[in-house]
Amino acid sequence: MNDLEAVPQWMAHVEAVKRLDKPSTTEDVIHTRFHLPWPARNRDAVTLSAWRQDPDFTLYLDIKDAAERYPQLKGYVRMHGVSGQWRLAPLGQGLTEIRYTGSADPAGWLPDWLVNKLSVSSTAKTLAGLCNRITELKYQDSQYPFIKEPPATRTRSER
Repeated sequence: MNDLEAVPQWMAHVEAVKRLDKPSTTEDVIHTRFHLPWPARNRDAVTLSAWRQDPDFTLYLDIKDAAERYPQLKGYVRMHGVSGQWRLAPLGQGLTEIRYTGSADPAGWLPDWLVNKLSVSSTAKTLAGLCNRITELKYQDSQYPFIKEPPATRTRSER
């Protein structure tokens, strides 16, 4: 999720992602450009993303709107009220449960049928894309200083 250059390859309708600021080791201000199908106009959003971790090793990426911090990009409709959360909970034996919740005001004119269709299909496509991406070898040993790993567990075959 921190490989910003790769985000358009797995997140539905994302054209580009750019870090605008890094307030701390666990926070990023992110500008995202979305390419939407006709008849919609392309959108952009500015968000503050913040990582945190519970004592049970569950990791959260909390996302909140930061649209007022930066000027609107010409040719894009600025989304407002963006909020979301990625939740990554270790299940043991190398498995992780991933949940995503989110909402936003897409702003501007969009027909209800298109909003409903895109919200369902985009979520499914994004989660499938993320699952495919994280299995790539280059992400297997990724570590971040603010993330504590759960103790290693052995599978039955390793005992």
